[in-house]
Amino acid sequence: MEDQRRLYEKKFIETCRFLKKSIVPHKTNLKKVRVGRRGDGGYVMCQLQDDTYDALYSYGSDDNITFEKSFYEQYGTSSYVYDHTIEKITNKPEYINFFKEGVASTKRESLDTIDNHIIKNGHTDSKKLIAQIDVEGAEWFLFNENFKYIDNFSQLIIEFHIFKDVTLYEKLIKKTFEFLNELPSSSFTSYRQVLG
Repeated sequence: MEDQRRLYEKKFIETCRFLKKSIVPHKTNLKKVRVGRRGDGGYVMCQLQDDTYDALYSYGSDDNITFEKSFYEQYGTSSYVYDHTIEKITNKPEYINFFKEGVASTKRESLDTIDNHIIKNGHTDSKKLIAQIDVEGAEWFLFNENFKYIDNFSQLIIEFHIFKDVTLYEKLIKKTFEFLNELPSSSFTSYRQVLG
């Protein structure tokens, strides 16, 4: 039992080191702003020179829409909120479009892709979308060569999670950050800047 615990701890530390090495920060002069409440439900994003957005795509809101409300107050932008784990959003304002559907890299059961959400909402020509992704581990599976409309986002706000079974993470970390770090900086600078 003690040997298993030590092996687990060693693997966890190795995975954390690999994660740290995989994140490539980029220096930016852009101001960072917090939107939403302190703690869970609030996120830090870049204040871009053209600080307008066509839509906010929010994944994994639960029944906590403080970020979406604050985003609307600041930018006047409607939200498309996806969460398959709840039935509805309590006291949902008109500018929030809720879908009882989760997100995945392929369509199945109560999950669909970000690309399909963009198509359904008529945002295929938009280049000023923003996404907030807090999907408790599923985020590792979303970013791959099949993500057609990634360039439609000027910013991605992603909360990455690592849970107990770290044996999966080395490959996922490598795949995810290889994809994100290889995006052309001209079409998607904000991912790089949020980390800086």
